[in-house]
Amino acid sequence: GSMALEAKPDSDNPWNSDKSYDYSVLWFGANQCIESINRTITGDPQQHWLQYVIRNYINVHAHKTGKSPERLRCLLLGTYEGYMAGELCAKGFRGEIVATDIADRSLARAKQMTDALGYANVKYVVHDLNEPAGAKFGGGEFDFIIAEGVLHHIKKIEPCLQMVCGLLAP
Repeated sequence: GSMALEAKPDSDNPWNSDKSYDYSVLWFGANQCIESINRTITGDPQQHWLQYVIRNYINVHAHKTGKSPERLRCLLLGTYEGYMAGELCAKGFRGEIVATDIADRSLARAKQMTDALGYANVKYVVHDLNEPAGAKFGGGEFDFIIAEGVLHHIKKIEPCLQMVCGLLAP
């Protein structure tokens, strides 16, 4: 994978530390929250939403559109230490994954993890979703955009969602 990093000096962002952040201490890391999200998306509190999305949307989309799996593109908003990119790749996603985060150190750990697993289809880009992306994500449209644990940090959600919708393929 490749990475375009722009270090932010003196960041007080807890995700931008030298070691992994413990997401279990946050509200969206609580079992009740995870089970609620899983139930809402999958109908089963024990079925993780990402595996469900991979099986029922990503794989189905590739089949329905006849698009080669290598030509699919996925934008990840928030890297979660590389978990989502790693899961997508482990479940067979072979298209381009552009993983973004505001925390360059978290992105570096995610890149180290996916590189160690041999996943070369992941590109990491430092980006603050409060700002326009321009061509930062490599141009072109994305077949899928996944945001986890980031949208509640956006100051002006409407411009961000308009930007994200503009990146989504029909």
